[in-house]
Amino acid sequence: MSLLALPLELLLMIVGNLESSADLNALSQATKILYPAVSDILYRNNIKNENCSALFWAAREGSTATIERLFSYGVDVDARDEYEVTPLIYAAKYGHIAAADSLLQHGADLTKQTSVSPLRTFRPSDAYGPALFEAAREGRDEMVEFLLNQGADINHQRKGDLVISTLEAAISGGHSSTVQVLLDRGAGIESPGWYGTPLVAAGYYGSPDVTLVLLRNGANIENSDRNWGTALQTAAEERHKDVVQLLIDWGANVNAHAGTWGTALVSAEQGASPASEDIMELLIRHGADPAQVTEEYWDKYHADREAENASAA
Repeated sequence: MSLLALPLELLLMIVGNLESSADLNALSQATKILYPAVSDILYRNNIKNENCSALFWAAREGSTATIERLFSYGVDVDARDEYEVTPLIYAAKYGHIAAADSLLQHGADLTKQTSVSPLRTFRPSDAYGPALFEAAREGRDEMVEFLLNQGADINHQRKGDLVISTLEAAISGGHSSTVQVLLDRGAGIESPGWYGTPLVAAGYYGSPDVTLVLLRNGANIENSDRNWGTALQTAAEERHKDVVQLLIDWGANVNAHAGTWGTALVSAEQGASPASEDIMELLIRHGADPAQVTEEYWDKYHADREAENASAA
């Protein structure tokens, strides 16, 4: 005897006692008669027993209809998945403005972020949230504008395991247009972040387009981070020859002293693995002192740095 041949009352009793979403889905697809009852149970079951997974899916896929229906069952707008990511962060990450708008209208918090990286690493590019950070990191210019218009803090510093700015997030993805949007909306051109300054971050990530946008907007080419040094040193260490050339063309001091390695030439030799001989040649051709890569020079720089640290203690 077919299950569907049973009286409707019995079928509804069976539906009411099923807990598996897979079983409920299969039954709802077997007959249109049961779909309304099964659908209602599926939504409630998802919220109660499956950590609102449907809401995270809807935010990632931009399904505003699903989002609105879940709210009719009382879903938590700021629910977190196993990585502590909220629906609004997913909507921002994937660029679904309508979904983000729906979530915000239901009270989603623009400032929510994860306390740990979803990939369990310590790289800034793996950290999730707040929503504006994710939109910037993915190069979602329209979403960035939308979130800013909704009151997102453009100069928010993501804190926890990492400290990183929204501007640095856009730089990490190589999104020059997003960088320009953020600067036009008031992001600090020298705002502190993981790499010290946005221009130093651009030197690390190696996008000539992003570097050029920052320079054209007035970034200080000689500003440095205690560890990374100047943008030129960082680009040399990371072997981004095009960025090194660009910074030199814009007047970067090839003999500036800063950071762990001291100068761009030492960064290209000591920091890179293997040593970037083509970048070293480029730097020397533009006036870098070859004596910087001698053992005597390096020993003196190391001693001077230790003396600075001692006096600062």
